[in-house]
Amino acid sequence: MRRKANEPFFLTGLDIGTKKISIVVMETDPVTSESHVISIGSVNSKGIKKGDIIEPDLCVESIVNAIDKVESSSMFVSDAILSVGPSQVDSIILHETIRLREEGDYERPVTSSDMIDVVGEAISSARARSDECLLHAVPLEFSVDQSDFMPDPRGYKGTELTVSLLAIFAPLKSIRDAVDCAEKAGLNVVGVIHKSISAGFGSLLPEEMDNGCVAVNIGAGTTSAAFFKDGKLQNLALFPIGGDQVTSDLASVLGVPSINAEYLKREVALSESGEDLYDELEFALDGKAFITSVEEVLSIISPRIEEILSRFLKPVIDSFGSEEAICSIVFSGGVAKTPGLLSYVEPFFGAPARIGTPVDPSSLPLENRGSEFTSAVGIVNYFMEKENNPDLYLEPSLTDLVKEAEGSNGPITQGGKFIKKWREFIQALKNAFSELF
Repeated sequence: MRRKANEPFFLTGLDIGTKKISIVVMETDPVTSESHVISIGSVNSKGIKKGDIIEPDLCVESIVNAIDKVESSSMFVSDAILSVGPSQVDSIILHETIRLREEGDYERPVTSSDMIDVVGEAISSARARSDECLLHAVPLEFSVDQSDFMPDPRGYKGTELTVSLLAIFAPLKSIRDAVDCAEKAGLNVVGVIHKSISAGFGSLLPEEMDNGCVAVNIGAGTTSAAFFKDGKLQNLALFPIGGDQVTSDLASVLGVPSINAEYLKREVALSESGEDLYDELEFALDGKAFITSVEEVLSIISPRIEEILSRFLKPVIDSFGSEEAICSIVFSGGVAKTPGLLSYVEPFFGAPARIGTPVDPSSLPLENRGSEFTSAVGIVNYFMEKENNPDLYLEPSLTDLVKEAEGSNGPITQGGKFIKKWREFIQALKNAFSELF
């Protein structure tokens, strides 16, 4: 049903994580077109391990509980963009070239249509395995006749146009399960974003995105890194290790339940001074006092944090570009709240670091302004970026994924089917916004 011109537009962001599921609701004023968050809430997630949905029914229940938490009699959430962080993701930068003229024809300037054509060809050449889907396709830059790459080649004359495109693949089952659970919970999925990207949009300032910044999100089950430069995503990586491994180490070595291990993890700072190492930490366990020391807890936590930083994260960040290209690093996610994390990571990286919190948090309740909510808030910023630049962050598999969630048995397709629909998709998206506002 088409909205009336004077009705506000609501969009829901659903952030599906290993430990929590968050809902953020954005309202756009039909007159001013200004958008702001009007509600945000989270619940403990069930049925999810390392970002993958293991028990769909429990995940649906968690999503429904999150929806109930933010809905009121005057607001009904429906259209939703999902932020998902499956345990695996692959990215590759593709280069594709098309001819601008036939033999004997005159050179002509590059047009928007040419840009669409070469991006479509690049997407067509992105070969996914049968168990993968092309989740994101991000045109990075263009070149005319092998000249230097540029963000916008329109107006330049030449015989060939080349695009550099970032293709991001995710496990088909993981994305399909997330869409299916959201639909079963009553949401109409209109977009899917990888959690590493939404964490970047939720934690990075515009100047950081322009100058070169890596958004690191250390969640409960996974850690991701997304490199932004020149105002857009350049590359990303993910590995299946996070805060749950730290908790598991503590619980296993000390022989305590996970809930007590979580308590100990939050009580100890990575930058504890020498005089505080012998301080005792005490809690009741099975009716008796359990006592350990700061030093003992640190001896368990530090190796795992160091492994995340040195074995996984540093090689990934080094692969993104030179030290000159990466001006800063922003940490978010639950583990980013670990006391003393910044001073601990300084020896590992040659760039300034800070703890990320949701961008422009003024409309958020105080309890939702922590680093663990950057991914949820980033969904809203991602939506606004797509509204302003609908041809930048493409989701080639979305239409088919939603159809499958609604009951269609049609296969997921790549390339050709998407190319045929891409021009109509861009125009339809622009038309939809003109009708909404």
